[in-house]
Amino acid sequence: MLKWLKTLFLGPESTHTQEPIKEKGLQPVENVPPMPAVKPAKKAKAKKATAKKAVKDLSAMTKPQLLDYAKEKGVKVQSNMKKADILKAING
Repeated sequence: MLKWLKTLFLGPESTHTQEPIKEKGLQPVENVPPMPAVKPAKKAKAKKATAKKAVKDLSAMTKPQLLDYAKEKGVKVQSNMKKADILKAING
């Protein structure tokens, strides 16, 4: 049983032995020029924030976007209002 466990986990015993691989005809390399120096990569410049549009296209906004916009402007709106009603409240 012990032999069976050995073959199960370790595999069958191999009777074939490998000889070390001999390098054929390789000679050490002489007079190799040095590698050129590598320049470090440049860091990307940070982009400046673009100016936001002064007038936003409110009709193209979705209802959640309109609710957020109204909250920013301090306009009192409710989430159960229709999109048209929210636009009326924002425009005054």
